[in-house]
Amino acid sequence: MTKSRVSIAAAVVVLGAIALWLATHRASGHDDRAGSGSAMSASPSPGVAPANAANTTGAPGPTSNVRAQASGARPDGSAGIEDAGDVYEHGAVITLRVREIEKSLKKLVRQCYDTVHAERPDVRGRLHMSVKLAHDADTGNLIASADLDKAKTTVTDHDLLECATENIFAAEEVLEQLRADHDATGGNIMFDFDFTFPPVPQPKEPWPPDDASPPCAAGTALKGDKPPRGEEQWCERPDGTKDGDDYQWSDGKLSVIMIYVNGTSNSLRMRPLDDD
Repeated sequence: MTKSRVSIAAAVVVLGAIALWLATHRASGHDDRAGSGSAMSASPSPGVAPANAANTTGAPGPTSNVRAQASGARPDGSAGIEDAGDVYEHGAVITLRVREIEKSLKKLVRQCYDTVHAERPDVRGRLHMSVKLAHDADTGNLIASADLDKAKTTVTDHDLLECATENIFAAEEVLEQLRADHDATGGNIMFDFDFTFPPVPQPKEPWPPDDASPPCAAGTALKGDKPPRGEEQWCERPDGTKDGDDYQWSDGKLSVIMIYVNGTSNSLRMRPLDDD
């Protein structure tokens, strides 16, 4: 996937905005506590599309729209689908471009750190936070909020904590681009972020090749077709129940892996961005 034009623009302007924000807060003596759940209002999200619905708008963007359809419960008892800590609540519409929102938010937090670190090189520790994009049924807007997990966070620098949790406007820029491209991403989505400062290099997320098929356990059979004959393959028990991985392709690329257990999928993996 190519880098979003808006992501590039955000990378250019956000650092200066962060520096201005820090200076303004110092001058005004602002002392709000981080993790208070600051909210941001975005324009109405696009309509919901069914799983693997084709993009009929003629606009650029992925053709695979994966809707979270969890008939069971996650470990905490709520309905939804998880992806390595991120949560897509029941009814959310997920496309590969949700990764652009996540990447933009990560970049913003790292730029907060770079700005503070330039003044105070001894800033270090762990920062664990969640960012939720919630659909407002009354207005149709997406409301973004950030919350700091104080039990898991060891960073004590107030400017870094406040910058990371309050400056979530970058998500709005990416959401605007997704809407312009008629992307269907929407619903309640929560990102889980766990940062270590100074940053520690992370291994690249392994991902199967585009011509791979899901490995099916004994007692299940491979069903469906992969490109060029089809866009979905899954593991199925003799009674027709999905059990195991469900591979889904978009434009010839393996894009999403849904994980089914006894016919229920409460977790998935999404293709990482090429430049992650």
